[in-house]
Amino acid sequence: GEVGAAAVQNIGAYGVQVKDTLVSVEVLNIQTKETEILTNTDCQFAYRDSLFKKKPIQYIVTAVNFKLAKIPQFHLEYANLRANFSSEEAISLSAVRDLIIQIREKKLPDPQVIGNAGSFFKNPIISTEKFQALQLSYPSMPFYSLNDSEVKIPAAWLIDSCAWKEKGEQGVGVYEKQPLVIINKGNASGKDIYAFSLKIIKSVQEKFDILIEPEVLII
Repeated sequence: GEVGAAAVQNIGAYGVQVKDTLVSVEVLNIQTKETEILTNTDCQFAYRDSLFKKKPIQYIVTAVNFKLAKIPQFHLEYANLRANFSSEEAISLSAVRDLIIQIREKKLPDPQVIGNAGSFFKNPIISTEKFQALQLSYPSMPFYSLNDSEVKIPAAWLIDSCAWKEKGEQGVGVYEKQPLVIINKGNASGKDIYAFSLKIIKSVQEKFDILIEPEVLII
């Protein structure tokens, strides 16, 4: 939940990622004991990925430098954002921020109340050709076109389609409001949670031939 974690995870939602505004990251190189400044390019950002996830024991993030636009740039491509604004005049930075917080609070459990690490899985990206083939069997499958050749599929829909809300095990399960979230019901170990996640991955791959990958860093 700290600013440094935003750079490690390249956090994002609703079409925006940290890499879009991040200029550089100040780090302590654990191996050399030297302070370094890594540029945006140096950080090797990708979807929910970065140099810091590839080399988790090499750097400690000490500061993150951002460059923000002075003119608001709204990203309302997602239907549940655009639908909440009655007119262009109603759109503002604070209004969009408040709406996203409301949406997230409804979907994600408070870790102070229910043990969780937020979204456990990445949304898989598949070829447009593969998606069109899947559409024949699953016409209601939601998707987001990234370009002419790639489509992003909501992992939550894939997991929900495998009925994991009804397959929870003792101590661990998926959150009833958001299948992307694996919850610890109070007595599950890290190994229990990891084993449960592998079962979800296997079921999705068997049903859809799509491999979903963990978003969390497993150590």
